[in-house]
Amino acid sequence: MHERRIALEKKASEYCTDYLLKKQNISNMYREIYVYGFELFFSTVFTGFTIFLIGTIFFKASFSLIFITIFTSLRILNGGYHADTFTKCFIYSNFFFIISVLPIYHSAILLSGYTYVIIGFMSGIVILFLGPLLDKCQEKLYSQKKKFQIYTLGLLIIYISISIFLLFFYKSNPYIVVISNTLLLVAVLQLKVKFDRLLRK
Repeated sequence: MHERRIALEKKASEYCTDYLLKKQNISNMYREIYVYGFELFFSTVFTGFTIFLIGTIFFKASFSLIFITIFTSLRILNGGYHADTFTKCFIYSNFFFIISVLPIYHSAILLSGYTYVIIGFMSGIVILFLGPLLDKCQEKLYSQKKKFQIYTLGLLIIYISISIFLLFFYKSNPYIVVISNTLLLVAVLQLKVKFDRLLRK
C-alpha cells in the first residue's frame, strides 16, 4: 500500500513537471528539481493529512494544525535534517507530532508554562543562529539566505509572542506546550545537521 502511494506520488510529480514543460513555463534542465519539488509537496500534504487525522482522533485538531504550521513553515525556510526516504520522513514526522503533544496528557512530564516559554525562546535563538541549513537541491532554489533569515525572524517573533500572550493570560495553556515543543524539535533537527557537517570536515 505504501509502495503504491510512493509510485503514485512519483507519477503525479512527473506528470505535473511534464505539463509545465509543455507549457514552456520551465526549462528542461530543471526537470529533476521540479520532480523532486512536487514529490516533496505531495509527500508533505499526505504526511500533514495523517498528522491532522491523528490529532483529531487522539488529541485535538487544533494541536495538529499548530504543529503543522510551525514545523512546516520553519523547515521550508531553514532546512535541517531530512530523512533519506519518504517512508522515514512520514514515520518521523508523525512521531515528532505525538511527542510534542504528549506532555499535555501526562502531568509527570508536563513542565510549567514559564519553562516552556523559555524553551521556545532558546530554541528560536538556535534556529535563527544556525539557519538556513539547505541541501544542494534547495541551494539552487534559494539563493537569498539573508531574506530567509528575515522571514524566519518574523515567524519566530510571532510564535514566541503568542506563547508569551497565552502565558500572561492563561498561565498553563496547552498550546504553549505545542508551540514550544515544536520549536525545540526544529532546533534539534538543525543541530543534528550542523554536527553531522562538522564531523565530516
